[in-house]
Amino acid sequence: MVILSLLIVFVNYGFFVQWLQQRKDILSWDNANYYKQAISLSQQGLNGIYNNVLNSTLHSDYSSILAVPIALFMKFFGLSRMLYETVIYWLYMVPAAVFGSTFFTRVLKIKKDKINRCFPALLFLLLFLPSSAISVLSFRVDIAPLALVALIGIYLSFIDLQKFNWRDSFILGLLFLILILLRRWYLYFVISFFLVYWSGFVLKAVIDNKNIKLIFKQLRGITINLFISGITMLGIMATVIAPQFKHTFLVNYTDLYSSYNVGSWGERLTRFVLHFGLLFVIISIIGYVIAIKSQKNKITNLFTFTFVQGVLIFIMFNMTQTFGEHHYYLLVPFVITGLVGLLVYSTKNIAKIGLLVITLVIFIMSHFFLPVNVLQKPITPLILGNSVTFAPPVRHDIKKIQDLNLYLGKHLAKNGGVYVLSSTGFFNGDGLNNVFLPQPSKTLIYQPHDVDKRDGFSPDFFKAQYIIVADPIQLHQGPDNQLLIDLPAEAILAGKVTNLELVKQVSIDNGVKLNVYKRVGKYSYAFFEELKDKISKRYPGYTNIQPIFNSEYVEQKGE
Repeated sequence: MVILSLLIVFVNYGFFVQWLQQRKDILSWDNANYYKQAISLSQQGLNGIYNNVLNSTLHSDYSSILAVPIALFMKFFGLSRMLYETVIYWLYMVPAAVFGSTFFTRVLKIKKDKINRCFPALLFLLLFLPSSAISVLSFRVDIAPLALVALIGIYLSFIDLQKFNWRDSFILGLLFLILILLRRWYLYFVISFFLVYWSGFVLKAVIDNKNIKLIFKQLRGITINLFISGITMLGIMATVIAPQFKHTFLVNYTDLYSSYNVGSWGERLTRFVLHFGLLFVIISIIGYVIAIKSQKNKITNLFTFTFVQGVLIFIMFNMTQTFGEHHYYLLVPFVITGLVGLLVYSTKNIAKIGLLVITLVIFIMSHFFLPVNVLQKPITPLILGNSVTFAPPVRHDIKKIQDLNLYLGKHLAKNGGVYVLSSTGFFNGDGLNNVFLPQPSKTLIYQPHDVDKRDGFSPDFFKAQYIIVADPIQLHQGPDNQLLIDLPAEAILAGKVTNLELVKQVSIDNGVKLNVYKRVGKYSYAFFEELKDKISKRYPGYTNIQPIFNSEYVEQKGE
C-alpha cells in the first residue's frame, strides 16, 4: 500500500511539473497574493514574520499564516515560482489527500484486508480530481484548509459528542477557529456543520422516540458539546482577536459583494456542475443514493450529513456571492464523499468501479500533455461536462508588458505614479505591478478599486502622473458593477478629458490595446462633477465611495 501510494503521488506530481514548465503567464490578485506574502516573509526575521502574521490575521481576509511555511523553504532554496508551487503541492495538497483517504478508510470501517486496495484508490481520486488540482495550478493555497477539514473528521471519529466531554468540545472549537483563520470563507463549512449536525440528531431522536423526556435526554450531551465548541470559537475570536471577529461576523458581505452575486439559481447550479464535471457529479449523486440506502446506520448518517451540508453550503454561499474557482473547495468534500460511496458500496468487486473512476480521471488529466492553450478556453471534451482547463496558459505579450513597466518607471517624476483603468484577470494594475515576480516592480503602480461598494473611488486616480486605459475597456464584473472604472475609462477613450495627453499605445494579446496617457495640468471641475453625479445616481446613499475633491489635481468651480 505504501509503495503504491507513493507511486501515485509522484506520478501526480509529474503532471504538475510538466504543466508548470510550459506555463507563461502573469500573476495577479488572489493568484499572486500568497506568493508575494511568502516572498516578503522569506526576507524578514522572526519578529517581522510574527508581526506580519498577527496584523494580517487580525485585519485582513488574507492571513499570511499559510504563507509562513512556504516562506521558510523559500528562505533557503530561492524565490522561484516553481519552488513556491512545489511547496504548496507537497505541504498542502498531498496532506489533504492523505488525511482525506485516512478519514474515509476509518469512518467507512473498511476491513484491514481491503485497505491495501481502497486507500491507494481513494488517494488517487483525491489527488487527480480536477477541481482539486486546478487550485494548485493557479497558485492558490486554498486547498490547505481541506487538510484540516479531514483532520476534524478523523478527530470526530474518535470521540462521542453524544456524551458530555468539555475537553473534546473545547478542542473541536479550537480546530474550527483555526479553520476560519486560515481562510475566512470556510466559515460556511463551520456554520453548516453546526446546523446539520445538531438538527440531524434532533430529527433522528424525534423519529426514534415519541417520549419527550427521552428525546431531551438524548440531545442533552450533543447540545452541550456543540455549545461549548461554538462558545470556544466565538469567545476567543471576540476577545483575543476582536478585529477579525468584527471583520468576519459583523460585516455585511451580502451587500459588499453583491456585484459578484450574478446569475439565476439555475445558472449557479450549472456553474457547479461544470466546475466539477458532469460525469463526476452524476457519479457522486449515484454514490450518495447507494450509500444512504445501504441500511448501515453510521454509513447512512455520514452520507446524509455530508449531502445535506453540501447543499446548505451551496445555498448559503450563493446568497452572499457567486462561487469563484477557489471557493469550490467548500464543496470538494461533498463531491468526493459521493464518489467514495460509489467506489466502496456499488459492487463487491471494487476493482471494476475503481477502474471506471480512475479511467475518467486519467482521461481528464491527460490534457496536461496537450499543446499549450493561449486564450485559456475550456478544452475538456463536452461529454465530461467539465469547465476546468488544464492546458497551461501561455502569453506572448509578457515582454511588451515588462517593457511598458520599465518605460513608465523611466519617465515618472520622483513622486509620480501610474493608475491602471483595467480590471480583468487578463490585464489589471496588480498584474502590471507583478510582471517581474519574484523581483519587485520599481514602478509605482496605483491599483484601481475592483469592487465599487466595498472599496469606493480611489483618490490615486487624480494624482497619478500616467493613466493606462485598456481598449476595449477591461471589466471583470461588467459596467453596472464597476462604474468607478468604466465611467472615467469611457470618458478618456472618447477624448472628453482634456488634460490627458496620449503618449504611448501598446498592443497585447487578445486584441487589447493599452493607451498610456500623461496628465498635463488639472482635471476640469465639470469632469469631476459629472463623475460624482453619475456615481451618486448609481449608488444612492453610498457617500463613502464618492470621489473626493482636491484642488491640487482638480480645478476650482468657475476656473
